[in-house]
Amino acid sequence: MYRWPAFALLGVALLGLTACDDPGPVNTVPTVTFTTGPNGVLVVDSARFSWRGFDADGNLAGFHVGLDDTMPGNWTVDTTLLLAGLSLGPHVFYVRAEDDSGARSPAVARSFWVEYDSLFEPLGTDTTLEIATW
Repeated sequence: MYRWPAFALLGVALLGLTACDDPGPVNTVPTVTFTTGPNGVLVVDSARFSWRGFDADGNLAGFHVGLDDTMPGNWTVDTTLLLAGLSLGPHVFYVRAEDDSGARSPAVARSFWVEYDSLFEPLGTDTTLEIATW
């Protein structure tokens, strides 16, 4: 009777494990980019954002959106959002895409600053001159 060396048997066992352990295709991460949205200073208390997502090997399920520190934020299937009643100061709006396999894109962010205080109604227009005296 012939005895196989131990290392030969181990190699055959490992070869069998490798051949049977096929993970299948790897899911790629989706991407997302802004198409419109404010940058810099706003003189109103609202901002509209639009974005586009793409998944090379499947379908997009939707998006996580957030303002300031709410990431991953709220779930939506829309690609446009109007934020209204924004407070004074700096803000950051985030969007992250998620595909039908659960893979999430890195978040994209858009920074802006609100200078309009909605508590006080602005006076005048861009084409008039108002004068006040005491």
